[in-house]
Amino acid sequence: MTQEEVIDKVLAPEALRRLPNSPVVDVRWHPYVDTMGEDALEVMVVLDDSLTDKDLKWERVAPVNRAIRDGLLAAGVRLFPYIRWARQTELDDLGIDY
Repeated sequence: MTQEEVIDKVLAPEALRRLPNSPVVDVRWHPYVDTMGEDALEVMVVLDDSLTDKDLKWERVAPVNRAIRDGLLAAGVRLFPYIRWARQTELDDLGIDY
């Protein structure tokens, strides 16, 4: 299995949606080079549009954040994941096609 296939498996939205109270709709990623010139991952976690700003608290997304980081490490992926969070409507409003 290639590293890309391993990353796809770890970041499968189906797995992250199974977490209790998970707001995850989709997960997208691509290779990234950070400001230090190190290879990394840029991960976009797309959240349920019904999630209000009031509902969007760290306690709600922390388990997803931990599952992503722990899953990548457990799978042997040593690239640092830069994780970003947005609702699909926010991405659409900004014209971002991640």
